[in-house]
Amino acid sequence: MRKIIQIVFSLRLPLFTIFFVGVITSSVAASSEIKQEPPGKIDPAVWQVLQSSEDRLAIYSVAMQEIPGRGPESAINAQMHLVRVLELLRDKGMISEYQTYYGENKILIKGGAVSLRFVSSWFEVDRILPVRIEFALDEDKIPSQNPSLSDANGVVTGVVYGPDGFSPLSGIRVILYHQTGPVSWEISSIVFTGSNGSYMVSNLQTGIYRVQFQDPAGNYVSEFYNNQSDFIFATNFSVTDGQTTSGINASLAQAGGISGTLTTVNGGSPLADIVVSAWKSEGGTWKNKGSAVSASDGSYRVGGLLPGTYRVRFSDSNPIPRYIDEFYNNVSTIGNATDVNVVAGSTTTGINASLGSYGRITGRVTAQDGITPVSSITVDIYVWETSSSSWNLQYSLDTDENGDYISDGIDTLDYRIGFVDISEMYADEFYNNKPDLNSANTINGILGETVSGIDASLTRQVMMTNKVLGTGWNLVNLALTEGGEAPETVLDSIAGNYSVAYAWDNCGSGEWLSFNPDDPLSDLETIDPSMGVWLDMTSTDTISLDGLHPITTTITLCTGWNLIGYPSVVSRPIKDVLGGISGKYEIVYAYDASNPTNPWRTFNPNIPVGNSLTKMEPWTGYWILMNQNAELEIPGH
Repeated sequence: MRKIIQIVFSLRLPLFTIFFVGVITSSVAASSEIKQEPPGKIDPAVWQVLQSSEDRLAIYSVAMQEIPGRGPESAINAQMHLVRVLELLRDKGMISEYQTYYGENKILIKGGAVSLRFVSSWFEVDRILPVRIEFALDEDKIPSQNPSLSDANGVVTGVVYGPDGFSPLSGIRVILYHQTGPVSWEISSIVFTGSNGSYMVSNLQTGIYRVQFQDPAGNYVSEFYNNQSDFIFATNFSVTDGQTTSGINASLAQAGGISGTLTTVNGGSPLADIVVSAWKSEGGTWKNKGSAVSASDGSYRVGGLLPGTYRVRFSDSNPIPRYIDEFYNNVSTIGNATDVNVVAGSTTTGINASLGSYGRITGRVTAQDGITPVSSITVDIYVWETSSSSWNLQYSLDTDENGDYISDGIDTLDYRIGFVDISEMYADEFYNNKPDLNSANTINGILGETVSGIDASLTRQVMMTNKVLGTGWNLVNLALTEGGEAPETVLDSIAGNYSVAYAWDNCGSGEWLSFNPDDPLSDLETIDPSMGVWLDMTSTDTISLDGLHPITTTITLCTGWNLIGYPSVVSRPIKDVLGGISGKYEIVYAYDASNPTNPWRTFNPNIPVGNSLTKMEPWTGYWILMNQNAELEIPGH
């Protein structure tokens, strides 16, 4: 069971989204100086956890810079700045589960190497530490836009005006924060102002609150009640259960903005999905004041900015970055960037950029025959870090259905590549056919160019699996070995705890074949990977199987009922598995022995919704009704 950490704050995000965002580096098109990762910001233990994790994910805690002498509450604004960018990236699926603890200066993130490098490059991040626990989002703590958070009946009302103090503003986001400890806060509610500028938040419990007003359109400057730009200086107000706290109003100042168009260096094609962030120097540190993501035509606008001088950063939001970060105007560091002046009520235009491309490493992963493509192999890209004199995991990606992979984000640095099969059907190896990272061949990356042909042919290894079989009938797929084995060999580990095994002679006699360990006349002589097997267990037991899993299994199907196995190490949607025989079958049945009251699950391809069987699972048998003869090919991986 996973331990659920109490959420002090969480964005409204889809649960358990993988947190992948573009690695933030600092270089211009002509430079290879992409690393700008402050030494010591990431605890080395985070990298150790990341590289030893099977799924190449780690949970880490991010602390932001604090104002000297002001404590963790002074980091809340910096937390908001980082979260604002993560919110912009959520529609791209780049954000994983994370929790933000306001007042405790802690953001817990579950993510991979790319997210780690992105967060470490954010100027306001102070340190990143490992977290050795599991966590999940607590849905009860996620704020809603029409909240009903408790049985309490406290109410807050107010009106949001424009700069003149009497013209109402509609569509303003109102975020209510509730104090949960001496310095800790949680988001209680999010609502929007109506056409008359008014808002109301209900179902509030007795306590101390603060409120923030944001204009999603970026035409007005965000502020906290009462006319404060920083959370730490916001005015507290009390709410009492059963009473209304009124007059929590705001008058928002006119904002300025920055706009431009982003293109590639080579060809000038428009660049979409580039994060544009505006930074302002305050107290000797750079603070993010606004962000946007470029549209399909390369255009962007960062709004909601106070008048003043800013510097602008352009960062690729792709999980593995395609284009090189830079600052306006065509420099690699913020210190050398050109100032951009912003005036209230207008947009500073023409802040354009042409981004250069990273290099690529490409290759194909096949089975040992060098021909059969192997999908879903994890490709780990390691880079040599001179500061630590070690190989560190930079990216992880999977091979596609053709066994191909493409890794962007390659600089003029030294790389090594590992190939990992999480299902353990194939033995892991490193390029070029080496057993470990230390002995792997080094690949010389080239900025802006492609290094191709970094291939691998993986060797199958003996797989071992255990499957629990409950008392009574079980519909299973048991054999691991190509060509099959004698039933007494396959069933040896559960000897004495089963009475009989049945298979259906699909295209032969159309009759049952059986194996009874006490009957010398049993006619089921072989159990092979293509078969579905009915097994009658006299008591619960665990069957142990081992062997070389078949690379591909071809199952001959005949008109009528066929009892088949699913000889694959990965679950797949049933529509995809049976795509090659689409139109040639009528219905599929599976039997779930763990649900004795309603064990049958069905899939009818002619019914778009409501099917209880949606995936085909390893070690499971299936009935399939064919309307014509066909052959079904099932990849083992």
